[in-house]
Amino acid sequence: SQAGAALTSFIQTVGIPQTLVCDNAPKLTGPQSEMGKVCRAHHIEVKTTVPHQPWRNLAEAAIREGKKAVRQVLRRTRAPKRVWCYALEWVCAIRRLTSSEIPGNDGRTPQEAVCGSTPDISSYAMFDFYQPVKYYTTTANFPFQKIQYGFYLGVYEASTDEMTFLVLTNKGKVVYRKSVWAFTSDEIAIQRPELLKLEADVVQVIGDTLKDSEIDPTILEQMPPPPDEMAK
Repeated sequence: SQAGAALTSFIQTVGIPQTLVCDNAPKLTGPQSEMGKVCRAHHIEVKTTVPHQPWRNLAEAAIREGKKAVRQVLRRTRAPKRVWCYALEWVCAIRRLTSSEIPGNDGRTPQEAVCGSTPDISSYAMFDFYQPVKYYTTTANFPFQKIQYGFYLGVYEASTDEMTFLVLTNKGKVVYRKSVWAFTSDEIAIQRPELLKLEADVVQVIGDTLKDSEIDPTILEQMPPPPDEMAK
C-alpha cells in the first residue's frame, strides 16, 4: 500500500526509472493504485513477472540478502527486535555504498553505477550499527549533563548536513544529532554500569533483545559473536 510513496521518494532522490518490474499484486499494478498513478504521471513502463514465480524478478535476490544481513546485524549487536527497520536501512546503505562482484558495475559501488559519482562514505564509516555513543542535547538542565548516552541507528539522510546521525535514547525515542561521539575502550570499561543501565532501559521500553531461539537456524552458525566490550 506504500509502494506509491516509496516510488515517489525514489524518483526524488535518484531519478525516474525507464522500466519498473513488479509482481501482479493489485496494489502495484491496479489502475487506481497509488503506484499505478505515479507510474502514469512519470511515464514509467511497468512490467510484471510470471505469476507464482518471484525468482524471475532480479530484485528478489537483493531483498533476500538484505534480510539475511539484518538478521546477522541484530544477532551480532544484540539489538532489540523493534529496531529491525533501522537495521534494514543501515544494511541497504552499506550495500549501496560498497563495491561488490556484480559484473555490470565494473568494480564500482551500486550508487556510483546509477548516479555516476563516487559516494562519500564518511558518515557510515564512523560508527557500527547499535554502537553505544555519546550525543549532545540541549534539553538537559542543571545539574544534569548535556552529554547523554544512546545507541547509533544510522545516518539521518533527510538532513541538510550529511554528518547527522540517528540515536536511540534511553527513553526509546529516536533523535537526530550532529554532535555524536564514540566511546573509547577505556571509557567503555569505566562507564560500563551506565551502559548496562542504558541497555536495560531501552529493552524495558521497546521490547526484549533478540534471542538465539528466534533466529533462523540456517544462518545462526554464520553469525559472528557479540562484541567483547558488551558481552562481558
